[in-house]
Amino acid sequence: MAKHCVVRLDNMSGTTDGTLLRSVRFNNGSADADIDNGMIVKLDSLLPNERELWKALTPEAATPIEEVALVATPEVMADERLRNLTDFYNTAGSNARAYKLHAGDIFSVTTDAIDGTATVGHFVELQANTKLKDVESATGGSTIVGKVIQLETVGSLNYAVIEVRPGKGAAG
Repeated sequence: MAKHCVVRLDNMSGTTDGTLLRSVRFNNGSADADIDNGMIVKLDSLLPNERELWKALTPEAATPIEEVALVATPEVMADERLRNLTDFYNTAGSNARAYKLHAGDIFSVTTDAIDGTATVGHFVELQANTKLKDVESATGGSTIVGKVIQLETVGSLNYAVIEVRPGKGAAG
């Protein structure tokens, strides 16, 4: 069985401020698709005939931070044989929970949710993918999401702890 990414909401504004919370359905550009927790999505538009359900897409590297959100759905699994957090993912067509990012928020994702090697002091930025990208210094034209402030191992899971520090890349 495939292992999936895990997210932790260490100190996210959206846990107490409902205006930063969104219900989303992920679309890969052509159809509804599976998505792991800990991924970053672009909030596109409300779905037809919906008041609170947003269409979520794959962001581009330069997508403004105000248009993205962190996927973090509570891990409730109907199949009682699935007991690990790494067994959970948001299935195609299901509604997921996403948190808009706010300066100073802190969240953790398993290191498999980041392209590159998560390193303390490095930045994480958007790319044309739902995964964050670890970079030593800001890439021109990319949107910085935050900075890796700590690496942790909890049980068998390796986490990168990220503080949201939005900004533009070096040439952006």
